[in-house]
Amino acid sequence: MQSSRMPWDVVVAGAGMSGLAAAIAAAEKGARVCVLEKRKRPGGAAAISAGAIWAPKTLGRIREYVPDGDPALQEVLVSRLPGDLDWLASHGLELSPTEPVGGLGEGRNMLGGESGSHERFMGAMADRALKLGVSFSYETPLQDVRREPGGFEVRTSAGSTISTRSLILATGGYQGNTELLTRYLGADRARHLYLRGLPESTGDGLMAALALGAKTAGDMSAFYGHTMPDGNIPPEDMQPVTPYFARFAILINLQGRRFVDESAALLEEINPQEGCRQPEGRYFLVFDRNIYETYGINQQVTSAIPSIDRLALARKLDVPVYEAGSLVELASAIRAEGIPAEPFVHEIERYNNACRSNAGTYLDPPRIRHAIPIEKPPIYAVRCVPGITCTTGGILIDTEGTVLDCENRPISGLFACGVDAGGIFGRHYAGFLGWALVSGRMCGNATVGGRIETPYPGGGMTGVAD
Repeated sequence: MQSSRMPWDVVVAGAGMSGLAAAIAAAEKGARVCVLEKRKRPGGAAAISAGAIWAPKTLGRIREYVPDGDPALQEVLVSRLPGDLDWLASHGLELSPTEPVGGLGEGRNMLGGESGSHERFMGAMADRALKLGVSFSYETPLQDVRREPGGFEVRTSAGSTISTRSLILATGGYQGNTELLTRYLGADRARHLYLRGLPESTGDGLMAALALGAKTAGDMSAFYGHTMPDGNIPPEDMQPVTPYFARFAILINLQGRRFVDESAALLEEINPQEGCRQPEGRYFLVFDRNIYETYGINQQVTSAIPSIDRLALARKLDVPVYEAGSLVELASAIRAEGIPAEPFVHEIERYNNACRSNAGTYLDPPRIRHAIPIEKPPIYAVRCVPGITCTTGGILIDTEGTVLDCENRPISGLFACGVDAGGIFGRHYAGFLGWALVSGRMCGNATVGGRIETPYPGGGMTGVAD
């Protein structure tokens, strides 16, 4: 890519859901838009997601689920998502009809792919942006940003220099950056996390914003993730093999103890945040035939997550899966993992007795919902690790997507969206794809504010479409 001194109206760093939504929104209003993407193709983490673009329906509901999030940004999400989904469909993107999502809210699913494989949909978003005149440069990471009169000078690792009036940061969070995770989560937690996402998500947007004086927002030590079977799992299998049903089962650490209320979060995202605090960062998902047949095959979240035999898939991926006819037999089987048999059996029997007497809230840790005894053979134990999908702390923005500095003043022309924009969620979560769409379109609109009447003529960088 050649250097360009002729300014763009908008440069977007990142071609995931938020970045592409921002590019389309700005381009349809007449802006000259350039997208820089670190990977070889568009899509970001959305391409390997379940594909449900959703949110709670009201501010009251999202406050109930995510009390540690910013209510102003949450109001933006719930009020704008239905219209933004219609807007996305108006650009020819194939979406399902509106459907409920696990009793948490509602949304629409990407069509043309399957859980964990939505490259086609995201490619169609990039194609739509191209038809609107957006230029793309792939394998072009954001490296450095500097202020210049009237905008920004953007430098990439490819050695190019680009001038732009507005810059939108949509690089997808810092979950792939061990140094940043260690800084914000601590070394003990960071070293135990399994990346349930893209290794390219290394905080490029966050670091660029901080260098420009931005302030962080939200709990920088919190993240959204899931309990993951302990194996070498290809990206396309990360979503299908994820046991969302962990909230109906129990989690046992290497000491034979429960360590969290597995049902505390409505999609079990608290579990990995506590799991990474456990010895060696490993623990076991324990459940019986009843739980698996009722909640494990059909995870009862959204039709975007199909009904499949997740135990069979885990075994295919060489994940340690133990199966026995009784708790005592299971304890004997997993002794090789270093778990003492007697505490293991005692802990599960104590849990079962509490469930049978409706005393789950008196357990330590408590069980506030889904208190189901583990008693119908076969009984299973799957070795697991804490998976991090994306960080929830990030760059402080206002309700237009403008980045704010350490004194809460807007940094003119600088915007952040998607995972880069921190604070809408915290330890609890309510739909990152929905937020990516809403915040991306919001930022794209805010950079323009109306149709460009005198766009910059000629020149500029030649876009390279993958």
